[in-house]
This record gives sequence, C-alpha cells and structure tokens, in this order.
Amino acid sequence: MKILQKFVIVFFLICILSGCVSSAILLERNWNIDLPSDIEEIYYIDSGDSFHGDGYRYSIFSCKKPEVIWERENTVFNYKEFLDDVYKELPVPEEKKVNLFECSYYYHIAEDGSKLLLIYDNECMKLYSIEEIL
Repeated sequence: MKILQKFVIVFFLICILSGCVSSAILLERNWNIDLPSDIEEIYYIDSGDSFHGDGYRYSIFSCKKPEVIWERENTVFNYKEFLDDVYKELPVPEEKKVNLFECSYYYHIAEDGSKLLLIYDNECMKLYSIEEIL
C-alpha cells in the first residue's frame, strides 16, 4: 500500500512540475474568474516559454456559458484589432480562429497592462480565451 501512495505522490509531483496544469485552472487563478465545471479544452497555443512569462495564449474550450459580465460590443476595447495582433504572433489555423458573428464578449485589462479577452460563441457553445501577458 505504501508503494501505491508513493507512486501517486510522485505522479502528481511530476504532473505539477511538468506543466500538466489545465489552462482553464490557470485562467481562473490568474484572472479571478469562475469557469463552468463542464469545461473541456479542445485547442491551445501560446507564444512559447519566456523568462518573464509574457506573451500570448490562445485557448478554445467546449462548455456552457460562464457567469461573467458579457457585452455585445464595446468601443473602448477593439476586439478585432486585438485578435489581429494575436493572429500575427501565433500560428492559429484558420479553422481555429473565432467567428465573431454570434458572440458575447468579456474583456479585462490588468494593472500591468495584461489583457484578457473571452469570446463565447453562443451557437457552437465554445469559449475562446485570448490573453496577452505583459
């Protein structure tokens, strides 16, 4: 029995140290938001390892609509310009790019200038998470 306990502890340590932490968990912790329990990541890409942890992160999740304050349009934050910047930096395949037609938006700009854009595709029930970490 002790061998099984040691194996489980070692396994979890390896997972934690190797970065096997879900990007949904990181999203919740970093931006202090709650995501649905049924969330499942279906795509992830980032700009790679960085000494300061800065760069872009792009995720697609399958889930019901999260409980955040959604907006239809906002003139203060230009979603399309932000997405264009992200698509220039990350090789996101065309079929993984968000369709902005029937979507709800949530954005947050942190004190350090980091940006989070959540786009929920109401028709496909997909949540797009786009981050610029400074």
